[in-house]
This record gives sequence, structure tokens and C-alpha cells, in this order.
Amino acid sequence: MARSKITASLTLSPALAGFMGRDTASRGDVTKEIWKYIKKHDLAKPHGGGWDFDETLELVLHSKGMKKASDLFSLLKKSKAFVS
Repeated sequence: MARSKITASLTLSPALAGFMGRDTASRGDVTKEIWKYIKKHDLAKPHGGGWDFDETLELVLHSKGMKKASDLFSLLKKSKAFVS
């Protein structure tokens, strides 16, 4: 049975690998870690208003210039954070 895209292990970019503490991870694992970071650093907006980017998220998600986002799944899909 083929693995889904969310559970398949992918090679991470150097910045994301440093953030995660490992070289490979699934999109699901990355999403969980990013949400933990967003909550820990109080970047989430109330009532589903998305979140703000800090310098770490900009670097990790290759999202330079973005100030906020609302959909992490779409962002990760478009992101260059995954090498393969």
C-alpha cells in the first residue's frame, strides 16, 4: 500500500532540518512541530485568524517577506522547506 503524502518521509531543507533536529520527517510531523512553535511563541491569532511569522518561521518555511498566514497546510504544500 502506498504511503500518503502527509505520512511519507521527506528530506528536509537545512533550515527545517535544524528546526526539527533531524534530516527527514513527514509533512504531518513538520506540521505538528510548527504548530507547537506557533503556540509556544504566541504567534497564533484568536478565532482562526491565522498566525504571524517571526524570523525563525520565515527562515524555516522559506517565506521571506510574509507577515502572516492562515493555512499551514497550503503553505507547507507550496513551501521549499522540503527537498524531496
